Amino acid sequence: MKYTVELQPAAWDRLFWFLITLFILAAGIFFFSILIGLIRKVHAMRVARMKELKKKVGLKKVPESIDVLRQKAFEKLKFIESEQMQGRMKPREACIGISAVVREFLSKAGGLNADCQTLSEIRRWNRPEVAEFVEEIYSAEFSPLSVKETEKYFKDAGRLVMIWR
Repeated sequence: MKYTVELQPAAWDRLFWFLITLFILAAGIFFFSILIGLIRKVHAMRVARMKELKKKVGLKKVPESIDVLRQKAFEKLKFIESEQMQGRMKPREACIGISAVVREFLSKAGGLNADCQTLSEIRRWNRPEVAEFVEEIYSAEFSPLSVKETEKYFKDAGRLVMIWR
């Protein structure tokens, strides 16, 4: 019995191994993308389950104490004041910031929806100090002011935050 051996060109060997490597790489990428998709689905299901459990159990974010809210409001007011004093904020912008800080504080500390209420709605709270402050700061937001004139609004905002119960 005679055996014959034919030699394949050397290029065929390189092409064969290149194709095998390419196939393995493609298969790895394919399976890796499937794995990532599964991980995302599992994560989304866990997040949805946690939200559902929070609703059932009634787990809610613990409200911050009035002292913590007051401290945060004072820090924000100080920041706005320093920005204005350094010339990075115009007096009108400072008044808008003061109003936003006070309204946010009243919303969180008093359970009031002060962020989006009008002056007439705020007057119905029977808290004249709040209504007076909002009326003054509202007019200041739309008038030309100097830095010296805004000092009063910083003091009034600080006093309102301090006396709020």
